[in-house]
Amino acid sequence: PKSREGYKYGAIEMLDSMAYDGLTDAYENIPMGESTEKHNGRLGLDRAAQDEIGALSHQRAAAAQKNGLFEAEITPVEIPQRKGDPVLFSQDEGIRGETTVETLGKLRPAFAKDGT
Repeated sequence: PKSREGYKYGAIEMLDSMAYDGLTDAYENIPMGESTEKHNGRLGLDRAAQDEIGALSHQRAAAAQKNGLFEAEITPVEIPQRKGDPVLFSQDEGIRGETTVETLGKLRPAFAKDGT
């Protein structure tokens, strides 16, 4: 928090900006996944509804990628290899177009033992 002015002698607190800025609920200062579990009951969201939305999201993203809709947003990157040709990354690797409600249903909850 004070790194722009510099630090003096002593211990300092460092924040992981990925976790803090992107994955922390700004209102409750808890991880987003924990926040989701906390509010699902109040909002009437169960595991099946979340799996349906998740599967649909991956399927839509796969269709968009196949149709070239992300090409303007992704800069291809070539990674040299110790042996052989470089590897070219030109698509989002996180999209799993084969994802279904059934495959998501086989995953264990990530944020609470009996979570959604």
